[in-house]
Amino acid sequence: MKWIINALCVLAMGVSVNCLADWSLAPAQSQLQLVSVKNAAIAEVHQFTKLNGSVDAKGQVSVLIDLASIETHIPIRNERMQTMLFDTANFATASISTKVDMATVNGLKVGESMSLVLPCLVQLHGKEKTLEVTVSVVALAQGQLQVSSVKPVILALADFELIQGVQALQEIAKLNSIAAQVPVTFNLRFAKAH
Repeated sequence: MKWIINALCVLAMGVSVNCLADWSLAPAQSQLQLVSVKNAAIAEVHQFTKLNGSVDAKGQVSVLIDLASIETHIPIRNERMQTMLFDTANFATASISTKVDMATVNGLKVGESMSLVLPCLVQLHGKEKTLEVTVSVVALAQGQLQVSSVKPVILALADFELIQGVQALQEIAKLNSIAAQVPVTFNLRFAKAH
């Protein structure tokens, strides 16, 4: 589920748009989604409902994902992913961190957009990996930024030692397969902190 983290990194970059002000993620206006594929044919969209993020005056970006907030629209599946896949009792959150060159986005005016490639350090399930994420940043009114994935970020669950959890889910749900690579997309809103 590292995809989530990548998306968050992108958000952070948007934070740097105006001056050196700190920015914060607007959770109610942000979405981070992933797609799981079971039995090699059935794709389902899930999301995390609790995200927290900030960008400081130096361009340092930090994003936290509450792994217990996974929403699959099936309560028992939510519980199984929390316990059997993410092991939220021991790994409650995933984090993403990166640094943004604020000068690259400071010139954006309302309605203008640009694409950026961000190297994001993703920490999940006690493991970490740096992933490159291409994002679109749009300057909105009232000092806000919209940061979106240009294309899905493909997360390899093996990189975060989540394969055993996937196998446990597959067995309990009596499935033939669950894909070990997960496409992640995001649409995130950042606002200047007051």
